[in-house]
Amino acid sequence: IPFTAPAMMISPDTKQITLGDEQIIIAGDFDGARRTVHMNIDSHDDATPSVQGYSIGRWEGDTLVIDTRHFSEHALGNGFGIPSGSQKHMVEKLTLNEDGKSLAYQFELTDPEFLASSISGEVTWAYRPDLTFAPAECDPDNARRFIGE
Repeated sequence: IPFTAPAMMISPDTKQITLGDEQIIIAGDFDGARRTVHMNIDSHDDATPSVQGYSIGRWEGDTLVIDTRHFSEHALGNGFGIPSGSQKHMVEKLTLNEDGKSLAYQFELTDPEFLASSISGEVTWAYRPDLTFAPAECDPDNARRFIGE
């Protein structure tokens, strides 16, 4: 099970962003996490819960604003050692910096089931065309070593 935002978005791995008119895909190579941001929908109604939640995006000038709800429960969904529940809600912003070679990523996270108040954070993603995007695929045999039976 891959990490979910915000951990997926702030982990220091290579990211790939694929822009489309109806969807934007954000993928990380650390654990093969992949998010779909729906650009043609304006409601979370009837969305099916998932590990990455259900993300709706909109442009505010040059900033992509992502509103995500309907997360599945996750043992590390709010950070290392902090689970998340079905009430988790995130609003994220990705803005191209003036240098054109980095993105500012900001998030605000609420989850009243596991967090006493909202938390926020910010990191910078560097544009690194010299790196190869190589997502790791889950190896069930390897993963079983970490499960107590």
